[in-house]
Amino acid sequence: MQYQCVESQAMIDSKRMSCFTIAIIEIAGALLVLMALVFNSVKTTKLGKTYDELNLTASDYTILIDIEARHRIEFDQLYEKQKM
Repeated sequence: MQYQCVESQAMIDSKRMSCFTIAIIEIAGALLVLMALVFNSVKTTKLGKTYDELNLTASDYTILIDIEARHRIEFDQLYEKQKM
């Protein structure tokens, strides 16, 4: 037993319009999600830079030590022994 489905052209056009509308909504939703991800990434990067500028860490400082030549030679000799 077979059953044949017969639809009018108006019904087919209505279904096509519904599919088109749903496709547009899906694409718009995907674009909004992508835009939100990009915005979040940019905002997080800016907040990270601001946080780094407002907080002092050890990497913000440089230590300058004036070492005498004889101490430098002694250090180099010790370091060379340990390196081997």
